[in-house]
Amino acid sequence: MNLTWLFSFLTDSVSTLLYFRRTTYAPNRQRRWLGPVLLLLLLPFYNGGAILFPFTSAVVRITARATVYFGILYFGEGVPPRVSAYAALYWVSVYTLFQNIFFGPYLNPFFFEGTPILSSPVWNQMLLYASTVIIRALYYAAIAAVLPFSGMAGANLSNIGFSIAICVIASYTKTTGKDFTQDFANTVVPFSAYYIMLNVALLLLLLIYEYSRRHALQAAALQLRNTEAQALLESVRGRLHNEESIRALRHDLKNHTVALQLLLENGDIEGAIRYLGTFREQAAVPLGIFHTGSDLLDGLLSQKLSPALEQRIKVNVSIDFQQGAFIDPFDLCILMGNVLDNAIEACFKLPSSSERFININGGLSANFLLIRIENSCAGGVSISNRLPHTTKADAFLHGFGLRNIQQVLNRYDGNLTVSAEEGGRFVSTMLIPIPE
Repeated sequence: MNLTWLFSFLTDSVSTLLYFRRTTYAPNRQRRWLGPVLLLLLLPFYNGGAILFPFTSAVVRITARATVYFGILYFGEGVPPRVSAYAALYWVSVYTLFQNIFFGPYLNPFFFEGTPILSSPVWNQMLLYASTVIIRALYYAAIAAVLPFSGMAGANLSNIGFSIAICVIASYTKTTGKDFTQDFANTVVPFSAYYIMLNVALLLLLLIYEYSRRHALQAAALQLRNTEAQALLESVRGRLHNEESIRALRHDLKNHTVALQLLLENGDIEGAIRYLGTFREQAAVPLGIFHTGSDLLDGLLSQKLSPALEQRIKVNVSIDFQQGAFIDPFDLCILMGNVLDNAIEACFKLPSSSERFININGGLSANFLLIRIENSCAGGVSISNRLPHTTKADAFLHGFGLRNIQQVLNRYDGNLTVSAEEGGRFVSTMLIPIPE
């Protein structure tokens, strides 16, 4: 095996590991060593496969590569089986089409047969090594930037079937390319163009398919978030209605005592007990009463923070929202509902013996409405693209809460900033200009 093949193997292996490890499916991985070990199984195939294993064909090599990738993801990274299968086939297709386009039978004379480019054999060989590594690295980096591994969630059997079809076609073109060239020896140049264009078309088809699949998942996830926000809005309105009923009951307390006295004077003990039970249910004081200057926000905070209060999480609310009437109620539920969900979830992940808190502050600041939510969290929160990297198993389908917030803020020309501070403290800050 010459150094060119070795550099190819190292570049492909490092790129593959970096791509697959851009995931949080299993934050506490126990078999991260398995990836490099499995990739070593592919090393013999890098010398064309025919020298050490004459029986190998493109289909066999592609199958072996897909099996190794599946093992890395499923056994090494803890990715669910369907996602592992789809991601493995996808990355095999990316690799095979890359080979067909850049290192096919028509570019091999330059990259692998050592056709002289420079006068010095040493520099010519260095150019060969550098070209091999740089082209591969740029290609893989471009694929990872456009369609990162974190979007592989939600794969189904039809997605896997499509990837298998792409792999089969790519292996067929890889296997028959040289044969076709020999059959059409007098038309190598035009056939070479057609061959490369075919594989470029397959690569574009694969990328467009994957982009469309992710876009559909994103649309479904955002629609689900909006549906949840609508349900939350209706729930808050119902809670506000109940609180108004409670205030009415308290206002009519004198009348209730008179009715209760009459029942007791008439000896209707059972009727008095039922009356007291009904009154107690309707007059129960909700856990957490807040006064922000907005009835809707009061109800929303009460609805969302009640579970936190029940779990003895310290809650401090100091916000003046009288200037926030311009925000649509539905948008307000998206803004506050999502950020409160994230804060409560972060607190629930901490042991009850630790310090758990949620602080909500804000109000008028110059000509802006400021909302700042601070909560305790576990350490090691990473921020990318100004958003925290989700630690949930299905990374792609989760993490839409803050994106939804940003989407709503864009309609009001507002912005969201998040920061993970020392001591297990996470801060989300929304700044919204107040319309004149």
